[in-house]
Order: sequence, then C-alpha cells, then structure tokens
Amino acid sequence: MSDFNNEKQVKTRKEHKCLTCVTKISKGLNAFYQLGIFDGEFYSYYICEFCKKILELDKDIDYYDGITSDSMKENIEYSLGLWIDKIDLENKKVTYHYLKEYEEDEIEIIESFEEFYQKYNK
Repeated sequence: MSDFNNEKQVKTRKEHKCLTCVTKISKGLNAFYQLGIFDGEFYSYYICEFCKKILELDKDIDYYDGITSDSMKENIEYSLGLWIDKIDLENKKVTYHYLKEYEEDEIEIIESFEEFYQKYNK
C-alpha cells in the first residue's frame, strides 16, 4: 500500500535512466520524477517522456506490479505486433520493427513519438 506518491515534471540536471525503458535520459532533457513510500519502503525514479505517454495511453500496464522495460515492451508487442529497438529522447524518435514469423529481413522503421502515439492510441 502506498503511503504517498509524488510526481513532477523536471528538466534533468544530470544523466538518469528511465525506469520503464532503461533509456539514458541525458542532462537537460524533460523527464518525470516520482518519489514516495510503498509498504514502508522509500522509492524514487525517473520516467522519460516517451514512456510517460505510453503509460497514459495503455491502461493495461499495472503500476502496482511494477513498471519494467519488459512489461511495457510486451504490451506494445501484444497491441501492435512490433518491437521497440531504440528510443531517441533527444530527437524524439522511436525505432522499431514488426514481428513476423520466419521473416529474415526485418524492416526497421523510424518515426516521431507523435506518429507512434497515434498508431498506439488506435
């Protein structure tokens, strides 16, 4: 049970890793900082802008079970049939490929966060 939870949007003063996708959040980028106490244990972490939006769009990701890179990527894989290869926070681009059985030449797709969100929100 959560005793308290506080979230705020920040501009990072040093490098951090996103809790959800494990992408490096460089100094000076926007991120979401969360801190609180859960079952008597203190926690704090950063979530990148890309993952924050995915978490808002995907109501099936359960915060209470813990947010991990695998759970977010598995939900995207299940919903869209694709796998995230890279998240470029500085240029706001995501690189992914569609999962096809027996496909030797996977096509890498690069698009903006906004284009990806529109696809994910359908």
